[in-house]
Amino acid sequence: MVFVLIIIIEFKDRGVVFGYPTPAQLKGKQDSVWLSPVYLIRKYHGYFIYWATVSTLWYHPFENTAGHACGISHVWFMCLQGELIAIMLAGG
Repeated sequence: MVFVLIIIIEFKDRGVVFGYPTPAQLKGKQDSVWLSPVYLIRKYHGYFIYWATVSTLWYHPFENTAGHACGISHVWFMCLQGELIAIMLAGG
């Protein structure tokens, strides 16, 4: 899901699939239909990503396997990144 959000966020610069369609190619073809969701997702994507991160910790059990250890450490690093961003934005 994060990958889909990244594709949508980068739509303005890179297009969706192999550089097509870019906003320049869509000029005059219902710009608001294509670009309004992009702006909305750019503004609120962080909330969804961190909701998904906390949901992963909440609904998936901890087990003693290498795959689970890698997954839990990945989720922990995402939580740490979110906390560090919040500290940076707070000016502290």
